[in-house]
Amino acid sequence: MTDTRNLLSGLKEYKENLNKHLSTLRCQYQQLKNQSLEQQQTALKQTDNDLESANNSAIAANQLSEEIANLLELTQQELERTYSDYQVYQENQVAAKSLLPTIVHLTKQADNACG
Repeated sequence: MTDTRNLLSGLKEYKENLNKHLSTLRCQYQQLKNQSLEQQQTALKQTDNDLESANNSAIAANQLSEEIANLLELTQQELERTYSDYQVYQENQVAAKSLLPTIVHLTKQADNACG
């Protein structure tokens, strides 16, 4: 009977030790859980900041691309105007060269008449 009481007492003491250990483990688990949640919250805040920054960059990129498109359009118009002006120049150059013999002939006639 004494053995049974000793065994029962030992089991009660073992149960108390297990309960203390379990309580400690539960406390540690809760701390880890809270820490994990804080880390997740921090990561989510960082992700929000990164997304906002990416969104702002996308808006700026769109604005710049619109500005570049406008500048390209102006450049295209300027090139077309330049080609048109160059064509007029070439036509005038050809016309001037074709008139040069007449000018030289008229100049000689004027020199002969004056001289």
